[in-house]
Amino acid sequence: MIRQQHNFRPYYTLIKNPNNSTNALAVCNYCITKHGGIGAAQIKPECYTVNRTRLCRSYLAKCSNFREYVDDDEVQEILALLVPEDNKKKRKELNKDDKNDDSTEENNFSKRRRLSTSSSITQLSSFSHQSSIINFYR
Repeated sequence: MIRQQHNFRPYYTLIKNPNNSTNALAVCNYCITKHGGIGAAQIKPECYTVNRTRLCRSYLAKCSNFREYVDDDEVQEILALLVPEDNKKKRKELNKDDKNDDSTEENNFSKRRRLSTSSSITQLSSFSHQSSIINFYR
């Protein structure tokens, strides 16, 4: 299964992550240009991040080299690109809210049923108690 590239991928060069083979490191292309090559940029922690959409967007928002090479209007357009993780999170929250609504309705129904049952038992027990007293005096 091939994963689709995120919207911020054109602004980064991917390198292997020595600490975690699953997540590649994304080196900022603007930092590569500023520092004279990928070799120089990849050893500076301020020039790379883990290749995750949200992390790449927040990195670009803070990167001074990115702002130096790109004009303000384009910066705003790039930072406004969609992050699929945000959509996934919203869907999960909506599903969670729907489940909470359903469970609240079920709880209310269950409480009404229990109250109805307990009041019936109370009425039945008081009725049987009254009939036993009546039978006692006969």
